Amino acid sequence: MNSEKIFADSYPAEVEQFSKSSNTSVLDMWVFEKVKHFFEKTENIEILTSKKKVILFLHLLGMDTSGHVHKPYSSLFTDNLIIVDHGIETIVQLIDRVTNHDQKTTYIFTSDHGMTDKGSHGSGHPVETETPFVAWGAGIRHWKNAWIEDTAKNAIIDGVIVPRWDMNQADVAPLLSSLLGQAIPKNSCGKLPKQYLNASDMYVAEFMRKNFEQLYQQYDHYKYQSSQKLFQWNIPKKESDYATIISKLKNDMESVYRAKNFKQVIALCDVLIDVTLEAIEFYQTYYKHELLLMLTIAMIGWILIVLSKVFVFEPVFSKISRKLIWGGFVCVILIIGYNILQRTPKTVIFYFVLPVFLWIPVLASWKTYIRVINMKVIGQSVIFVGCAEICVIAFFQRSVLSLFLLGNTIYLSYHLKRNNSGSLLLSIIASNIALAIFPILPVVEKDSNHPWLLVFGVLLWSVANTMVNIKYTENYMFRCMQCVVCWSFAVNLLISIYMIETGIDLSWMNRTLSWLFLVISFVIPFTTSTTIVIRLMAITINYAVPFMILSLSYEPLFLFAFSVSMFSWLLAENEIATYSQKITKLSFLYEITQNKPVDFGDFRRALTFVLYILVSFFGTGNMATVSSFDPNWVRLLVSTFSPFLMASLIIMKLLIPILVAVCCLKSLQIITKVKAQTLFLLIFVVCDLMCLHFFYLIKNKGSWLEIGSSISHFVIMECTTIVLIILYGCATLMTEFSFVGNKNNQKYATYELPYDSKNQ
Repeated sequence: MNSEKIFADSYPAEVEQFSKSSNTSVLDMWVFEKVKHFFEKTENIEILTSKKKVILFLHLLGMDTSGHVHKPYSSLFTDNLIIVDHGIETIVQLIDRVTNHDQKTTYIFTSDHGMTDKGSHGSGHPVETETPFVAWGAGIRHWKNAWIEDTAKNAIIDGVIVPRWDMNQADVAPLLSSLLGQAIPKNSCGKLPKQYLNASDMYVAEFMRKNFEQLYQQYDHYKYQSSQKLFQWNIPKKESDYATIISKLKNDMESVYRAKNFKQVIALCDVLIDVTLEAIEFYQTYYKHELLLMLTIAMIGWILIVLSKVFVFEPVFSKISRKLIWGGFVCVILIIGYNILQRTPKTVIFYFVLPVFLWIPVLASWKTYIRVINMKVIGQSVIFVGCAEICVIAFFQRSVLSLFLLGNTIYLSYHLKRNNSGSLLLSIIASNIALAIFPILPVVEKDSNHPWLLVFGVLLWSVANTMVNIKYTENYMFRCMQCVVCWSFAVNLLISIYMIETGIDLSWMNRTLSWLFLVISFVIPFTTSTTIVIRLMAITINYAVPFMILSLSYEPLFLFAFSVSMFSWLLAENEIATYSQKITKLSFLYEITQNKPVDFGDFRRALTFVLYILVSFFGTGNMATVSSFDPNWVRLLVSTFSPFLMASLIIMKLLIPILVAVCCLKSLQIITKVKAQTLFLLIFVVCDLMCLHFFYLIKNKGSWLEIGSSISHFVIMECTTIVLIILYGCATLMTEFSFVGNKNNQKYATYELPYDSKNQ
C-alpha cells in the first residue's frame, strides 16, 4: 500500500507455513530484505533524512510462529532468534549509514504478548502478559543514569542487576509522542514513563504537563456533561471530591511551573495524572450501580413472564387493565422526563425504562402468581436456583461438573432401582462416572500432545462404528461399505499422527483424504432411518470423525463417554416416564400436537441438559483454552495461515458435542411429550439466572484473562439460548431428513391442563 505519507508492504498468507519442518525465519528475513530494498531507492533515503517524525514499523512474526510450531526451547526457535538478532543489528547499521550517524534515531523493540514454554498464549499468565520493552538511541536514558529511587523492581541481565520500570501498553503512546515531539493522541489513557527519557527536567516537565492536559480534556468533557444536570442535589460526593483535588493540584502545578521549578512540576503531574485517570474511570462507570439494579429488576420480570408461558397461565398481556396501562405510561413519562433534564445518555434511559414494560404484564397477573406459590413450589424454586448457581461455579471450577454428574447419577439410580432396570442402572453409573473423570483431568491445551490417547480414542470409535454397522445396518453391501470407510479413515488418521510425531510433513494425499472423510461424515447420517436410536447413533459416530481429525489428546475418549452418558440418560428418562414405551420404535418424525402439564421433572431435565452443555464445553478445556489459538488444532487439514478457515474448523469442533446434546434434546422432547417451545423456555430460565449472576461479575480491570473471561461468561450465557435454537433447527434437519423413505410419521396428542396438581 502506498500513499502520500504511508508506505506498507506485507507477505501473502501462503508464506506462513505451520508444518513441523517449516522455516519460520523466512517471515522475518522477508521483512529485513524489504527494508534493505526500500533504502536502495534515493527518494526513500531523502525522505528519511529530510523529513521529521518519520516512523519505521517492522512486524517480525517469525518468533511467534516458531514458538507455536517448534516450541520456545527447540533448536529451530533458537535459530530463528539468532536470525532476528542479526537482522535487527543489520537494520540498525543500515539506518545509521543512511542517516550518516546523526544520532537522531530512536529504536524500540517490544512484543504485544509473551509465550509459555509450550508455545501458547492467551490465558493471562504473567509469562504471557509481561513482555520486554527495550529502548535505545536518541532521547532514551541509559539505565545507569536513570532515577533508581523511582523503581522497586530490577532484572538480572548477563549477571548484572538492572533497574526495571514496568509500564502498561497504553503508556507507549505518550512515550512515542514525547520522543517525536508531537501531541499525545487525544483518546490515549496512558501515562508518560518519564524514566525512559534522556532529556532535561524542563522537557520532561513540559511533556508531563501535556500528558496531564490531554487527560484533563477527557475529564473536563465528562465533568461538563455532569454539570449540565438540572438537579445537582443528587451528585455523588466522590465527584465533587475529584473536582476539588484536581483543581487544587492543577493550581499548585501551574504555580510551580511559572516558577520554573520543573522537578516539582514533574512530581505534581505524576500525582495529577493518576488522580485524573481515576476520575475518568469514575465518570465512565457513573451509572454502574443504577444499571445493575435496573437490569436485575428487568431480568426478574422477564423470568416471571417466561414462567407464565411455561405454566400456561392465561395470556399475561390480555389481562392488562387500562388503569395499569395508564400507570405504566405515567411512570415511563416521569422516568424519561427526569433523565432528560439530568442529561442522562439515551441508552441509559432505555435501561431505566425497561423494567416498567416488563413488570406491567407481571403485575397484571399477580393474583395468578400468588395462587401458584406454596411451600412446595418455594422449596423446588430454591433447589432450581441453587443448581443454576452451581452451573455458574462450573465456569471457574471444572471439577464442580463432576460432582453435578455424580448427583444426577444418584437421582437416576434411585428411580431406576425402583423400576428394576438393572442393566440400564449399570450403564448410567458406569457412563456418568467415566464422564465425571474428564473435568478433573488437566485441560487439553493447544500444545497438548498425547498421541497414544488419541490413537486409543480413534481405535475405540472405529470398533464402536463397526459394531453399530453390523447390528443396525440391514443392507449387506451398505454395511460393508461403511466399515471400509470407517477403517480407511482410521488408517489415514493413524498414519497422519505418526508422520506428525516423527517430524515428517503430511503429504497432500493425507490432507485430501482428511477433508474427504470430513465431508462424508456429514452426509452418511442422512442415509439412515429416522428412528431415534439409529439416527442418533449415526449422527454421533459420524460426527466423531471431524472431532477426531481436530483432536490432540484425549478428546475422542471424552466424546465417547459424553455420548454414552447422554444416551443412557435418554433411556433412563424413558424408563422413568409413566407413559414409557419402547424407544426403538420412536421416530424423530413424531409430532407433539399438544403440550403436557409442566412439573418439576421438566425443570430437572432442563437443568440436566444445561449441565451436559457445560460438560460438552468444559469437559476438555476452560475459557483460556477456548479463547486461545494455535495451528496445531487444524494440523491435519491446513498447513498455511488462513485465520477464517482455522477459526471455522475450531468452532466446528466445539459445536460437535453440543450438536449431539441438542439432538438428544429433540429425542427427549419426543420421549417426554413436551413441546420444544416449553423445553427451550425452561432452558431459557436457567440461562437467564446464570446470566444475571455473570452480569455482576464483569470486570473492566485486571489481566487479559480476568477481563476477557468475565465478559465472555456473560456473553456466552446471553447467546446460549439463541445459539441452541439455531442448533435445534440444524438438529431438526439432521434428525428428520433422510435419503431413504420414512414410514414413521405419527402425531402425539397429550394433556392440556394449566397446572400440574389436582389442587391447582
